[in-house]
Amino acid sequence: MTRRLSIVTVCMNRREHLLHSAQQVAAWPHHQEHLIVDWSSAIPIDRRDLPADSRLRLLRVEGERGWNLARAYNFACAQAQGDCLFKLDADCWPEPQLHPLQWLHAGPVCQMGSGPDGRLGQWVLDRDLFERVGGFNELMQGYGFDDKDLKARLIAHGQVQPQPLPLEALGVLRHSVLLRAEPGKAVAGVGAVQRAQALKRTSSLANRLVAAACPWSASRPRSRYRQDAATGHWQLEPGSAPQLPDAVRREWLRLRRDTFWSELLWVPAPLVRQLPPRLLPVATGEGFAIRPWLWLLWGWQRLSWAPLLCLLACFRNTASGLRRSWQGVRRSLRQGLAVGCRWLLDAPLVWLLPARLQELGLKARVDAALRLGQPVELIWADLQQLLRQHGSEAVLHRLLFRRGYRPRRPADQVALFEAMAADVAVPEVLRAYARISLAYRSLKDTNRPLAQALIPALNAQVQALLSDPDSLRCQRSNRRNRFKLLVSSLTALMHLQLLVGEQSGLQASADQLLALLEPHPWLGLPADVAFRLLTNTCRCLGMAALLAWRLQNRDRLQAILLLLDALQREAWADRHRHSAAQENHRAYVAQMRWRVAALLEPVAERGVLQQENPGLAVGLWALNVTTPALERRLEALLS
Repeated sequence: MTRRLSIVTVCMNRREHLLHSAQQVAAWPHHQEHLIVDWSSAIPIDRRDLPADSRLRLLRVEGERGWNLARAYNFACAQAQGDCLFKLDADCWPEPQLHPLQWLHAGPVCQMGSGPDGRLGQWVLDRDLFERVGGFNELMQGYGFDDKDLKARLIAHGQVQPQPLPLEALGVLRHSVLLRAEPGKAVAGVGAVQRAQALKRTSSLANRLVAAACPWSASRPRSRYRQDAATGHWQLEPGSAPQLPDAVRREWLRLRRDTFWSELLWVPAPLVRQLPPRLLPVATGEGFAIRPWLWLLWGWQRLSWAPLLCLLACFRNTASGLRRSWQGVRRSLRQGLAVGCRWLLDAPLVWLLPARLQELGLKARVDAALRLGQPVELIWADLQQLLRQHGSEAVLHRLLFRRGYRPRRPADQVALFEAMAADVAVPEVLRAYARISLAYRSLKDTNRPLAQALIPALNAQVQALLSDPDSLRCQRSNRRNRFKLLVSSLTALMHLQLLVGEQSGLQASADQLLALLEPHPWLGLPADVAFRLLTNTCRCLGMAALLAWRLQNRDRLQAILLLLDALQREAWADRHRHSAAQENHRAYVAQMRWRVAALLEPVAERGVLQQENPGLAVGLWALNVTTPALERRLEALLS
């Protein structure tokens, strides 16, 4: 049974944001309803200004004097018709690559937004889950902690573990904190940003108190609304909005007063507590009243702290500037010394140079030769000397892993990598990566003879790594890791087999891959290695899925989908939170997962991308190198 997805958005005086995001949502093809609730905006939202999308519904709630996220979204979710709810604020929308198959395929849906600029407050939930925990806590007011409270209650409920929505899944309009402070009120002027920040901090801490003192559940009565038969608008039934108990409300008011004035005036909270409310008043229904003399105090506090802050900033800038200058001086001295040593290599008394300076000169000579496009024979002679006499592999590493460092002419690259792969003095791991680099060079040049010649060598490389039990539990770092080398070798081999049309070899490689990944070996690898091999692992799984779909093998497709689910969980594991990898592995895994999942969908339920040929969509995404020849091979494979 296909579940209906409803997007719910509540807007109060954010018309410009809403008009932009509504257009983006209307272009997204995967939802059945977009419900927009106008929460008593000063200028009512006109349906004619919104996209002409039959899935879009507009409701208006009248009579609300202020913003209350919890009551607003509880009302919107109650009015939505779908059995799966996607909360999106007025400044957010789903990006085209986001596909509901990422979370609607099975089990309860519980996805929480992740990342900056308001993404954290967005989520996708089964309606049943949302109702079972009672929705948002309607005793909370303002912005802050409402989403954390909902997430905590979902976890405490015990049936789901919220999963993060990928950072790239949502688009957002970045805006100032002023729009979050008090929607619809004039907040411009002196100190407006600081006032808004103080209000946001205040409401967040006060909501924490409410969550602790008055835990919310499905058994608590919610606000009730009635619809005006004449206008069709909705209005709160008098006396139905939940209220804080008197004791909690007193503590709530005290906390708000202490926090707001402490944050705004940069004074300790105990001092605020000692001052009379006539000087620093408690918040009223209209917010905190800031008298003119308080703005003078606000300015004086900042002026008094300014010299110390400037001194700290200057010291920090001076220290970092000195460090950068010293690094630049060291780099310049090293470069000058290297150039001098390079010229001395040709002198008769070169043997008098210390070995360290000879090595420096050789590296400089290789750099110059690569830059000037000199013959590969001369470059390789210097590289051999560096390796044999000085034991230096640094230049070989740069040639293999920094594409901009390689010779400009493809033929020179091929000659250099062939020499590297054939030289037994080169460490085996670098020889293996030289064959992989040759493979991708042959793919870019559509050099079928070279590709055909490389397939036996890469296949032997894969078999040697598979036969070594240490490959599956290798603890070495990134490019020295044998399991990562195995995945990289399989990826290159499957690309070559596709190029030359070796379907039987491609199928055999896919079988080896699935047997290799079945026990989830990445779980035992170092965190950095496990994260960096995700993309290539998904490329191989994409090729395997393509072959399974071609043979209409649904069982194998299901097995591949389960492996992709496991890889997606690994991508968002806590141990990868601070990864320095430059590639966006999380987004790639998510994209591959929903493309493969689409192969199992009925044609009518596929997204636009997969309507014509879902197999081709998977195949193109799996390619590391996209050329017309490889695209033609994919089309021929699927025909």
